[in-house]
Formats: sequence, structure tokens, C-alpha cells
Amino acid sequence: MSRAGSTPAMAIKDIIKAARDAKGLSMEQVAAAVGVRSWQTVQQWENGKTAPSRKRIQKVAEVLGINEMELITGNAEASDWPFSTISREKVARLTKTDRMAIEAILLIESRRIGIDLTVDHPERDAAVERLRDSGTAGKRGSGIA
Repeated sequence: MSRAGSTPAMAIKDIIKAARDAKGLSMEQVAAAVGVRSWQTVQQWENGKTAPSRKRIQKVAEVLGINEMELITGNAEASDWPFSTISREKVARLTKTDRMAIEAILLIESRRIGIDLTVDHPERDAAVERLRDSGTAGKRGSGIA
């Protein structure tokens, strides 16, 4: 749900199409760069029949020149917000699975309590701290304590 005054989120299919067009890439070029079998896979993403797998999100975002959070959330103002406030050393120790799990937890929690996490503000920081205090973060050797 968008908050008043915020930019409405785009669907992942629309983001992929718009970013591909903006970069002047063909479906074939995106497919080859991402490492999928054929251009039909990219076509299915753009038609909304399927979406990139979690393991491909990072590569798709990289190829299209956008950040992962923009691709996942559909918000052009999104950034790598969960990790901009955590030390690079701790992030480097995270496995890709842990990073995606933390992003998902933070997104779900933020939406549940109605906080726009695309901008810096005290409520966001408090939400992150509540997650840390609850023991959600820091499990399974994620390096965040």
C-alpha cells in the first residue's frame, strides 16, 4: 500500500520492460547477459507470465542498470536501504540467502506497520532495531548482531 505523496510502485514486468527499453537492449541481449536459456524467458517476465527467480534478481538488476530493491519493490526511489546503515564488513559476511531473507523480513515488517523504508527517518530505524531486538536478525551466522 502506498503512502500519500509517494510514487506508486510498478510491477516487476513493467520495470524490466522499461529498463530494457531505456538501455536499448533486445530480449536476446538481456537473456544472454543474465544467463537464461532464451529471449522467451525475458518475454515471459515482461508479459507477467513468470518472474525472475530469486537467484537471478541480482543479475537482472545489474544488466538493466537498476538496483535490486527497485526491481523487487517497483519503487524507483528505492535503494539498498537495509544495507546502507549496516557496516560493509558485516554485509560482506552475509550469504546471499541471508541477505535476501533480511530484505524480505524488513520489507514485510515495514509494510505491516506502514513505514516507507525508501527514505531515512527515525521510525525506520526503530523498526530495524525492533527486528534486531526480537532476535530475527543475527540468526544462522548472518553476521548482524
